Amino acid sequence: MNSIVQLASRTFQKLSELQWIALLLSRSAIGFFFLMSGYNKFFVQGIGHLRNEFIEYGIPFPLMNAWLDASVQLIGGIALIIGLGTRFWPAAIGFAMIVASVTVTIPDVIKNDIAKAESSLLFWGRFYYKPEPVYLTVFL
Repeated sequence: MNSIVQLASRTFQKLSELQWIALLLSRSAIGFFFLMSGYNKFFVQGIGHLRNEFIEYGIPFPLMNAWLDASVQLIGGIALIIGLGTRFWPAAIGFAMIVASVTVTIPDVIKNDIAKAESSLLFWGRFYYKPEPVYLTVFL
């Protein structure tokens, strides 16, 4: 019995020594995702398209906020990949996802999907079908 406990103890110690690998891989994957999202907002769709979406959603200062949102995602994604500001950038990106959820996703689900949902459980299913809450959940 003692040897099983010692084996388990050594195994868990070795796993905790290798924890940095899991953190590196997850940080790199999430960083790459947001790098691509920011790149798309800047260079594929363009800031003008994002500004027009922000105007539709009623977000104040749409051009400034479009630049801010795309910059946070692009620069934050790069920073996460290389490991700079690993406390600040997830908080900034998480805040952007909270704002997106509150201003776009929740009103969209309430307006379009609540009528289709027969129960509150379906509301949450439709809510988490949208991308922003999933991104935010990843950071939590």
